[in-house]
Amino acid sequence: MIYLAVCQMAISRSPAIARYFSEILQARHLPEDIRFAGVNPETRFPLTDRLAASADLIFAADRLVAEAIQANYPPVKRLVNLDIQDVYSPGEPGEFSRIMFEPHVLDLREAFGMPESARVVSKGEICLRWSLRQVLESRNLEQYIIRPA
Repeated sequence: MIYLAVCQMAISRSPAIARYFSEILQARHLPEDIRFAGVNPETRFPLTDRLAASADLIFAADRLVAEAIQANYPPVKRLVNLDIQDVYSPGEPGEFSRIMFEPHVLDLREAFGMPESARVVSKGEICLRWSLRQVLESRNLEQYIIRPA
């Protein structure tokens, strides 16, 4: 089985998804063929039509990535949106990127009419500042293992 993890730039989220799912497959002594790519044409690891078509299952990091795959690539066998916000630091996937996180905080403060000094309580993982690994653990990726026939 070929699994593919896809995010925007293939810098933080999709490599982390691929590593994490690889660990799951290894722990179950299952063959692993998991790759990662980005939908942004500027990435070093671009998603190609051939790569998308070869995957038995594609993990899209978020809704925008899933929509880009559906709109710009041939139909895929199976697509799963993991709904992981793009707030993680490249190279340090367990850490929030201050550059990426702060705009979310400002947007949430504005949306809820909160003063700038207020402690932000927001949606899901962002308010908890979960690490990317914690987010992945919460997604129960084991359910997506495709058993060989």
